[in-house]
Amino acid sequence: WVFDRPLGCAATRKVWVSPDGDVSQIPRRTISDKKHLVCVAVTLSGKFYIEVLENNESMDSDRYILFLKNMFAHFRGLYPSFIISDFILMHDNARPHVSKKTKEYVDNNHIVLLKQPPYSPDFNLLDRLVFPAFEMKRHSCYLADRQRVYDAFSNYLIVFSRNGFINAKKNLVQTLEKVVEAGGSYL
Repeated sequence: WVFDRPLGCAATRKVWVSPDGDVSQIPRRTISDKKHLVCVAVTLSGKFYIEVLENNESMDSDRYILFLKNMFAHFRGLYPSFIISDFILMHDNARPHVSKKTKEYVDNNHIVLLKQPPYSPDFNLLDRLVFPAFEMKRHSCYLADRQRVYDAFSNYLIVFSRNGFINAKKNLVQTLEKVVEAGGSYL
């Protein structure tokens, strides 16, 4: 999720007072903060596809399958020899990702699925590196609509992809090697 207002702006500042009267401002989100769901697919070479859902739009299995279809069409345009069965899809255990409809779509299209272990966000490069870094970089950027969210995230990914994904792949490989050395224990 990408929030319209960055943390730290006047609308997200809340004041906490300790028992001894010390006042400190800590940025907090409220349940009413407007946000957009950003769906991103990234190749390890740094090519990406983005969809930004409407503020009131939610992700269900039908919408997720539509995202996958649009994503495959996008990558087919970038790589003429692109074959869906050569693609490795990694997603977490969110309901739209593991629904019966999604499983049928993945199976029918012979998509290789790399499952992210539950409670292991370290293996998801977007959740681990891209989204947190994007939020830190956009501290002064107000994203009032889908197009602004799309433009800001696209521009960020262009800059990040220059060397960020190369470093991210190295870090992921090192993390996976440590997990294997630890006998599969979570680190």
